[in-house]
Amino acid sequence: MALFRALTHRSLAFLWVGQTISRVGDHLYQVALAWWVLEKTGSALAMGTVLTFSMVPMLLFVLIGGVAVDRLPAGAPAADL
Repeated sequence: MALFRALTHRSLAFLWVGQTISRVGDHLYQVALAWWVLEKTGSALAMGTVLTFSMVPMLLFVLIGGVAVDRLPAGAPAADL
């Protein structure tokens, strides 16, 4: 299938698998942390607060990264910044 042709390159496949496992682990950690807070405090508000504040840094960096990518010329090496 043409969709997965890029994964025939070994180094790219390892990178993709590693990042996928890492992202799944990050999200499982967030759920486990919120669940732990709920069990320790019994407060849904505390659990929601933990989930909200764990998403804020990701949201900010995604927005800042998106703006940076839009502003930089395509193919510009990082050393030229």
